[in-house]
Amino acid sequence: MIDIHAHILNNLDDGPENLKEARRLVSLLHSEGVEMVIATPHLIPERYPEVTKSTVRRRIRELEGIIPIYEGYELHANYLPEDLDEYTLAGSNYILIEFSPFTPSSSIPLILRSIKNRGFIPIIAHTERYSLEIGTLKRFKKSGALLQFNAESIINMGTILYKLIKLEIIDFIASDIHPGRKAGLRDAYTIVKDYSEELANRLFYLNPYSVIKNQKIDGGIL
Repeated sequence: MIDIHAHILNNLDDGPENLKEARRLVSLLHSEGVEMVIATPHLIPERYPEVTKSTVRRRIRELEGIIPIYEGYELHANYLPEDLDEYTLAGSNYILIEFSPFTPSSSIPLILRSIKNRGFIPIIAHTERYSLEIGTLKRFKKSGALLQFNAESIINMGTILYKLIKLEIIDFIASDIHPGRKAGLRDAYTIVKDYSEELANRLFYLNPYSVIKNQKIDGGIL
């Protein structure tokens, strides 16, 4: 598996408090079957001024030796930087973006289209927090976004999950791991695999690999 959403860097945002805890989280991901991970600290300057590119890169170097870790960020729609190309996932054209819980779902497509018009592909972080209504999720995708769901949500989603799977609404399943939060990837993979092994491979490995390689999700080069 490849995890595209993880808060594993110590002393940054709401991630681990020290290097030992950071290493524990990375080792936990490895034990779940993760072969590569993109570290995605929150980029919200007013709340987390310590999150800078130089610090992120230094923290990643300190964690070398367990599994490959790529530089990424979780951007907030209310604080999008002008230089978006500096804050993508693994240096690709993909960005991971979250929204305020107070943002109406009807306003999200406009934001997504504006990002798309700047030449980037938005991946909505933990999409399940904003809507599980099929029509709304389809509008997100029609606006140019890809949808990431958290593994723990997949485990607890129930029957709606099979609708989402059948309609191929979900593009990525990631851990969004934090201190005190389970990764859930192995269990989520098993649930999806029981429906379709091909789909599980796509959501947990092939699509994330395409992000790291800066390829279109259908395999073409961006």
